[in-house]
Amino acid sequence: MENEETSREESEIHPLSNRIWHDFHMAIWLSDAPDMDIADGLKRINVAIALVASNIKTLESMNSSPNPFFEIRCNSDFCSCVGDLMDRYVSSPPDCLAISENADVLHQITSIYPRINTCDIAHTEAYVLNRLAMGKKPVSAPTSGFDVRKYEILLQQKKWKDAVHYLRKYAKKDPFARVELVNQLRHTGIKRDNREAFLICDEKESRKIPELSALLSDYYYDGRIVVKDLDRSIEILRETDCDSVPRYYQKMVERLIERGEEADYEEALSICLSKSNINPNLLVILSNLYSTGTYVEKDLDTSIRYCLDAVERNVGRAKNQAVDLLLARSSEGDAELAYQICSRYANEGNAWAQGRLARMYSQGLYVDRNLRKAAELMREAYDAGVPWARKELIKILVKAGSQTKDIVEEMEMENDMGYNYAVAKGLLNDPEKIDEAIESLKYLAKNGRTEVVNTLVDALLKRGSEDDVKNAFEYCSRNAESGNMWSQAKLARMYRDGVAVNADTEKAKELMKAPAYHRIGWARNEYADLLIGSNTAADMKEAYRICLQGTFDDDVWCMVKLARLMFKGQGVQKNIDNAIILMRTASNRGNGTAKRELKSMLRTRGTEEDKKEIESL
Repeated sequence: MENEETSREESEIHPLSNRIWHDFHMAIWLSDAPDMDIADGLKRINVAIALVASNIKTLESMNSSPNPFFEIRCNSDFCSCVGDLMDRYVSSPPDCLAISENADVLHQITSIYPRINTCDIAHTEAYVLNRLAMGKKPVSAPTSGFDVRKYEILLQQKKWKDAVHYLRKYAKKDPFARVELVNQLRHTGIKRDNREAFLICDEKESRKIPELSALLSDYYYDGRIVVKDLDRSIEILRETDCDSVPRYYQKMVERLIERGEEADYEEALSICLSKSNINPNLLVILSNLYSTGTYVEKDLDTSIRYCLDAVERNVGRAKNQAVDLLLARSSEGDAELAYQICSRYANEGNAWAQGRLARMYSQGLYVDRNLRKAAELMREAYDAGVPWARKELIKILVKAGSQTKDIVEEMEMENDMGYNYAVAKGLLNDPEKIDEAIESLKYLAKNGRTEVVNTLVDALLKRGSEDDVKNAFEYCSRNAESGNMWSQAKLARMYRDGVAVNADTEKAKELMKAPAYHRIGWARNEYADLLIGSNTAADMKEAYRICLQGTFDDDVWCMVKLARLMFKGQGVQKNIDNAIILMRTASNRGNGTAKRELKSMLRTRGTEEDKKEIESL
């Protein structure tokens, strides 16, 4: 009995031990050190092999010498990479083989893609030897004669027309050829080819193939070739065999949420709960629903629990999201766990995690504050293409102050304008080096970069000589003419205060209006002050409008001003009750002025409840 159980377990872990007659289209080898002899053997029996490595050095080594792999990728998130390769090349998961020497990796793959075959190195070698000994050479579909390797060679030789012709020859008989033909036609950018791809997807036989059924859904979703139809897109996905390709459940859930009817949310939630065992990406969607309170009651603890479950199942995007959620909750131990997840993922080479780890070092979250380390990590994230990394790196360098110049030199970025700007901005923190900073900013401002010019204007006004003020006015005027709202608001201040120009309140109001409505916070509040100060009926109505906008944007000072206007009936009908509600909200946000004025308003209204509230304040 014990031998039977052992045999059954081995069969489940290494399915190839009982499938030596099976023909595979493709193998995906997950390793930094693949056995080249076995890989060559797979190639000899016409199995197309893709290599996925986690180490960039493996990629460089393989690309510098002949190898049996038709595609090589570097990605530490093996599961998502396997899904992408299957989507690109495999029409039926059982025809694909995932190979790894790491049993944990294989179990992760099968938990997400239960129909894919997995195999360790020893069993792969046995499979190759058996196939060679039998003189059998697998083909993609024994009845069709389609040869995957021949097709790949045509693509490598850039004979696209020949490759498509070869695919058309077998598309009716062979599912892989049909899927690949559609993929090739979709990416030409030619409408005629796209139309052909759509018609293939819409055929009755194609609808039985999950990949083509899902692509047909995409056509209706994107509005390509046919009129955009979200309802039809969802209906097609419902008819698709998503159990065969679990990642399509994620697509359906996202589209249900996008449509946003109550029944859609209920169905999306049901799919996430019931299918997360075969597609752990659905755990991330569950986490998002609970973190935002969409359809379910907002619950950060539940959101984090689902997200951490996804992290345990090696879902790449869950790792960074878990870090953000843990730091947002900030309970005991959250920062430590966030650091552990973030540092582990960053060490695997994930650029987004490196950027988040840089933030933790910059802010001193769980670790000692280390701006040098933060800058190095954020630089790596920036080099890898993280869109927000450059801006945050400059902020880190500005924080570094006197260390900035040394850090920039160590990173060999002396000729980069952004980092030189950070050095100059850092020098502004030292009163003795303001002259050096201004000269550097003047040089950098020659290219007209808005951020540099804005900083230069502040520096000139801070130094404050007659020439400095005049130059600041000229910089602001030029920038304002080119549409820069920040410079226009600074120029408005100069007209209001009579700096480098005769004071002109009307001109100041005219210039401050556009920046205020572009939601520059300080400009909006100063515009409201200018309007209220003029005390005309038209300006009071305009003050009400701009303060209302600021209140909707959660600007506490606009809330205070709006409460005053309502209390006095200026620019809006007098409403003491609403004024008190607004002023109470601003007071609860920690605004001292609001707290004092709330007491005054409560005394004016004078109810018993108001007297009790005054005492509590």
